[in-house]
Amino acid sequence: MKPLADLVAPVVWTCSGLAALSFLAAAGGSRRALRAVGAAALLLGALVLVAALAHPALLPFRSAIVHPDGSTEDPRVPATLLLAAAGLLALVPAWVSLRPRPMESLGLAIPGIVLAGLLGAVANFAGLRQPMGIAGVALGALAAATGLVLAVRARAGGHAPLALQAAATGLLAIACTLTLHGARTGGFTVAEGAAADTLGRRVVFAGAEAPSPTLRVLRVTLYGGGRDSLALRPRLRGAAGTTVVPVADARLISGPIVVPVALEERRTRPHDVQWLDRTSPLRSGDASIRLAGFRFVKGDTIRLYADLDVTLPAGVQRVSPGVCATPKGEIPFAAEARGYGPIAVAGIDADHGRVGLMLPRMSEAGLTRVATLDVRLRPALPVAWLGATLALLAFLFGLAARPAAPARG
Repeated sequence: MKPLADLVAPVVWTCSGLAALSFLAAAGGSRRALRAVGAAALLLGALVLVAALAHPALLPFRSAIVHPDGSTEDPRVPATLLLAAAGLLALVPAWVSLRPRPMESLGLAIPGIVLAGLLGAVANFAGLRQPMGIAGVALGALAAATGLVLAVRARAGGHAPLALQAAATGLLAIACTLTLHGARTGGFTVAEGAAADTLGRRVVFAGAEAPSPTLRVLRVTLYGGGRDSLALRPRLRGAAGTTVVPVADARLISGPIVVPVALEERRTRPHDVQWLDRTSPLRSGDASIRLAGFRFVKGDTIRLYADLDVTLPAGVQRVSPGVCATPKGEIPFAAEARGYGPIAVAGIDADHGRVGLMLPRMSEAGLTRVATLDVRLRPALPVAWLGATLALLAFLFGLAARPAAPARG
């Protein structure tokens, strides 16, 4: 089954194509049903696209690929272009219904052309160099301005709501394009408890938790100007030593997005012995280990067992590693804890009732973590939400509006 993020772009492409075909087919007459189908498809594409920008779980994996020229393989970029084109085609029925003369047609198009050129130049001056980005801004501006003009002029046949929806879709396309091309770090490392300054923000990596063997939850806080702070919990799915899947985190309405690229966990002293007594359990990963007692077993050799109660999410189990006394000295032997791994005895301090253990997983003691993070700014996300909201309101207004009486010839 494909991840949900991989389905976002195909859904937007399908909705844009269906909307474009419906609007072109409805251009020959009133055909209210065709316009309603196109408006519904256009609205669905807009809502899916803004959700893909706002919800961090919908971040497509290909968005991380950045070419030397600064272009990305983010599938939401062409999806935004197609949606803007569909919004522009939504104006065809209203345009045809007006039957404008050549000079009147030029007057209707001038505001959109001027706004498209102006915003495209401003975006380029601000640092947007990608042709698809400039095209997204220009196409969205053309749809927004022309839609507003036609909404005022196109009353016959009930075309005003659809023109307003097209204008809102154009605004959404502008905001989506600017958001998708916002500044990004491209990946930087920060140690646990340390901070890094990037993109005008201080990024603090407070630590990480391991609720399960295949999940790491990072605690990251971003500090902006003044007292502004943003606490996020990006995650990495996958067992240690295998390919991990990053799950970004962000607020839905605004603010940057934090993508966890990798998490390195290592012991500063790889051969540390973890001492355990009966007074308090020992935490190691998702396990809690408690010393229940010691046992001596005599036979051909003398064996000393350390009875341990290992608590895991699946339950509690008793394991008994120990040492075997031989003429050549003591030989340790391990015991396997299901779902955790082998535990071996490294030393026994019977006088103080404690045992030294070698554990298969890293404990909090002597463990350092280094996270690789990618921070991406989303400067126009609130405007994208505004465009989607206006598109929804215009669509509902179009459903509630009665069809206008045909013009008398």
